[in-house]
Amino acid sequence: MNIFKYFFNQFFNQPAVKNFFQLLNGIFFIGLILFGLLVMLTIKAIKRILKAIKRIPWVINWIFTIGFIVIGFILVESFFWFGLISIIVGILISPYMNEFLHKMVHVIQRTAKFSENARVKKPSFLKKEGFVIFTDFKYFADNYSLSTKLIIVLLGFGIAIVSLYYDETDEQRFLAGLLIQNAWIDYDHDKQLTPLRAYLERTELKQRKETYLATQVELSKELQSQYDNGHYEEVIKQGTPYAPFDSQIKLWVQDAKNRLKKEHIEMAKKEAPRLMKTGKYREAYRLTEPLNDPKLQKVAASAKKRIDKEVAKLRSSYERGYYKPVIKKGTPYVGSDCRITELVSDAKEAQAIREERRRRNKAIKKTANLIEGRHFQEAIKFASESEYAEHTKMKRLVRRAKFRKKKAKEKRILARLRNIPPTRIEANIREYSNLVKLFPKNEKYNRKLEYYKRQLIELRKQPPLLVTQEQYGDKWPFTVPKGKLECFPPGIITFRANEKTYAVNGLASSRGYPKIDEIWKDDPNQEEVQEGTLFIMKVDMGPIINKGLDLCNPL
Repeated sequence: MNIFKYFFNQFFNQPAVKNFFQLLNGIFFIGLILFGLLVMLTIKAIKRILKAIKRIPWVINWIFTIGFIVIGFILVESFFWFGLISIIVGILISPYMNEFLHKMVHVIQRTAKFSENARVKKPSFLKKEGFVIFTDFKYFADNYSLSTKLIIVLLGFGIAIVSLYYDETDEQRFLAGLLIQNAWIDYDHDKQLTPLRAYLERTELKQRKETYLATQVELSKELQSQYDNGHYEEVIKQGTPYAPFDSQIKLWVQDAKNRLKKEHIEMAKKEAPRLMKTGKYREAYRLTEPLNDPKLQKVAASAKKRIDKEVAKLRSSYERGYYKPVIKKGTPYVGSDCRITELVSDAKEAQAIREERRRRNKAIKKTANLIEGRHFQEAIKFASESEYAEHTKMKRLVRRAKFRKKKAKEKRILARLRNIPPTRIEANIREYSNLVKLFPKNEKYNRKLEYYKRQLIELRKQPPLLVTQEQYGDKWPFTVPKGKLECFPPGIITFRANEKTYAVNGLASSRGYPKIDEIWKDDPNQEEVQEGTLFIMKVDMGPIINKGLDLCNPL
């Protein structure tokens, strides 16, 4: 036992084991905290869910409240009482009504307490009645629940229906019925639309019958008068709605239709030949085709044949590319013949494309003519500003104009070069530089330019010139007695003395040569310089610079 205890202590006293158990203890502690937080959050979430579930009836109550009020405002213009009752019902079933009733109870309680404190004497029966009323009101406020609101809604519907039946006109009742019929209809479903159509037809027929019965005598007299006077169109127009209710009106309407038809046939027989002779085949066809008469049907067939022939001619003209005649001849008949309408539309599109192509070709031709006339800059400007600048042919012409412009300039430069001798190195460099700008990849011009540049460097490169103080006397600008003056193109002037080369001008300084201030002598003629003065006059370096430039430009 002691051995076991010894090994147990030895094992658990190891640092690694202690650290492991401390880590494990920390993990358990953190896990416990997280579990507690999770439980708390879960409880809170459950409470919120339960709270939200409890509010569902309240939300539904508000939805119905808003629905009734909105429907009331919509209907109040057409059905005043129906809409007003709907608004009142919406207000009565609102959640605020519960709060209002409880507030009223609170007010009554406070009023009663105030009366008791004021010691106002009231008859015993009034006290008793007031207590009963207050008790009933409090009971109603406490029990103003869903069932009560449902009763209010049903009562509202009942009152609305009664008001609709007794207080509204027949037209408004018809409108209400129509709205009810349309409430759940799918207008894409024919079977559902059939009852609606039947309902509308029955209602309309009923209204017409009522109108006819109310004006039967006057209507019959008026229709007979119009029939006797030959106003058949008016007879048909006014009598057709009431023909199902009166056989005499039906007879007048039918006879008026027959007489009008005969008149139309007689008129068509006289008018159709004239229209055919004058070439108005479409008018003749429209006049004769609806009439069921053998002679007129022959005229209609003949007119149709002529129309088809005209359409065939227009189509042939269109296919051969004569778009303008098609547009000119077919436009008067657009709308009366779908075939001609389509042909004219296609001809207009084709003509527009042709005009566009013609304008484009004209612009291209003008650009080409400018190029041929060696007006290259004008051609480039015209093509760039043209609406067809992005066209492939126009871009090709612009490239050609630019190339030929370069070639013309090259030709002029080469003509000048023929008159420039090789000894005029700078002139050759100038002209070949222009050629290289025009044709950067031309090896010949690049080679020539490099050749003349080397010639210029070799020509300008002179051996160093030894200059001494004796040569310049008082104008000697250096503190050393002598040195070598040298110039490198394009004008880098240096002075070498004491095994060191100095920059004489700014161009040499920019090339990295050390400044000459180290050996530049102060002007002995200047007045005494005060201590701390930054500006010190030096001997003029101009003669040395001029001498150096002479070395760079020996010609």
